[in-house]
Amino acid sequence: MFNLVVIGPPGTGKGTHSQMITGEYGLVHLSTGDMFREHIKMNTATGLVARRYIPRGELVPDRITCRMLYRHTFIPENIRGLLFDGFPRTLNQALLLDKMMTHRDTRINLVIGLQASKKDLMERIKQRESRRHRPDDALLVARRRMEVYEEKTSAVMDYYRAQGRYEEVSSAAPRKDVFRCIQRIIHHYMNKKPTTGISG
Repeated sequence: MFNLVVIGPPGTGKGTHSQMITGEYGLVHLSTGDMFREHIKMNTATGLVARRYIPRGELVPDRITCRMLYRHTFIPENIRGLLFDGFPRTLNQALLLDKMMTHRDTRINLVIGLQASKKDLMERIKQRESRRHRPDDALLVARRRMEVYEEKTSAVMDYYRAQGRYEEVSSAAPRKDVFRCIQRIIHHYMNKKPTTGISG
């Protein structure tokens, strides 16, 4: 199995590129954002908790997020791998994910961090929200999400970088060029011999 994480601040195209990757490589796409939105829509206990955090641009507590994700990561036989879209977002989540994958007798092979300038990201979000006719305060939430990303997720990048599993990709280029870069990285890691001493 080849398991991949795609992380990045809002506006970097995580969802779009994750869908392109899963389509190209036949991975199972796991998005905690999509999961939470479904729980909110269904008014589940998890959704009621998530509703207190997500509209303000805050992270749902780790224990809630990881418990929800664990229920969705039953790994059927003969799948090529999993893609975690936008998760983990904290160091604690990264540690729990490694434990969870070890329990499933597999590991995270590669983490791709999509990056762009804050100015470009805000412009993308502004254009996206105008197309969706969403209220202006969506931009305020996006700014808070960026702040939370900077506060919490830098430790995640450092964690995976220290293990030789992290690759940064600029999403400022046209989408097809960004995806080409991602493909080159994935091919390299798919052909890379396992390194000892890495958890997961």
